[in-house]
Amino acid sequence: MDKNQKNFYEVVGIEGGEIIMLDYVFHHSDNFRGATGSRFIPISKAEYEYRTSKNGLIDRLGECWIEAVKSGNTEMGKDDWCQYVYDTDGDDSIFDLSYCQHWDKLRALGYSEKEYPVFECTGGGRCFTKDMKFDKVINQELINLINTYEK
Repeated sequence: MDKNQKNFYEVVGIEGGEIIMLDYVFHHSDNFRGATGSRFIPISKAEYEYRTSKNGLIDRLGECWIEAVKSGNTEMGKDDWCQYVYDTDGDDSIFDLSYCQHWDKLRALGYSEKEYPVFECTGGGRCFTKDMKFDKVINQELINLINTYEK
């Protein structure tokens, strides 16, 4: 089976606050074709500061601590364990930082690192539909291409 794939990794639009990127289009010899993408939410400085604060870490990691205690993997208290995980794994323990290598393209839309320290990947894969609507179109040419693949 032949598989043809063309990579793009370009922003196509914004929908409901999510920045949507076309990763690639593909076409298999058996007429299976489509487009895959990634979705990102810019995380504001205030949200970032909360989610990396003591209370934010506990909100995000507290249930994991319970499981770590149950399984005997830690004797640390919740506060210390949550801070330890963050100190060890950094922002990856709190945010889905998938595709961070493409953040320069997201920043080019006007999201400064000072105001939006990170972008959280909220989904992806076959995330397009034919004639999908965007609140803001960034690249109509690529949207037209997506529409030819998602019939």
